[in-house]
Amino acid sequence: MKHDEVVQSAFAKVYADGKWGNGSGPGSLPKNTVSYRALLENFMADNGIRTVTDLGCGDWQISRHVNWSGVQYTGLDAVPDVIANNLKAFGSVNIAFDVSTQPGDLKGGDLLIAKEVLQHLPNALIVAYLEAIKTRYRFALVTNSIAPGAHFNHDIAAGACRPLKPYLSPFFASGAVIHRYGFLADGVYYSNEVFLMVNS
Repeated sequence: MKHDEVVQSAFAKVYADGKWGNGSGPGSLPKNTVSYRALLENFMADNGIRTVTDLGCGDWQISRHVNWSGVQYTGLDAVPDVIANNLKAFGSVNIAFDVSTQPGDLKGGDLLIAKEVLQHLPNALIVAYLEAIKTRYRFALVTNSIAPGAHFNHDIAAGACRPLKPYLSPFFASGAVIHRYGFLADGVYYSNEVFLMVNS
């Protein structure tokens, strides 16, 4: 199986099996993303953001509650059925969706957001995505879970999960953590970091 087919198959199985419990998972529930959404909207307004790429947009549980006025938004996801459903429910003149399974699909623009996405990818693919993001976008807001779990950044298969800090080995991405927030789901406390990359 080709690399992009492996990624697509892994995430299609996640949705088909309900592995995350509610589509994109508890980290996408509106009640768990209040501070994240406020940060995102303020960041777009403060930095004159006009184009946004949402890497791993999922079933749009979060983004349907974000104000995208004046922004050309493109949501990317590896699962064709997820994209088809999003297009039908949310597609508009400034809201687009497309299937994507590899860094080469990233077109570039003002801002890339990747919320709880890289933490589900193997390290080699994360390295490739970070390089593409660095060279194609003015800014990136990369959000990952840092707890629960004790082993940051260890390698996994596509669709699995581990806590991720992209500024540590083996990635060493340049940027800064600008926000931390947490939420409780099924008796487990999750802690997330929002990592800002500012690219030349």
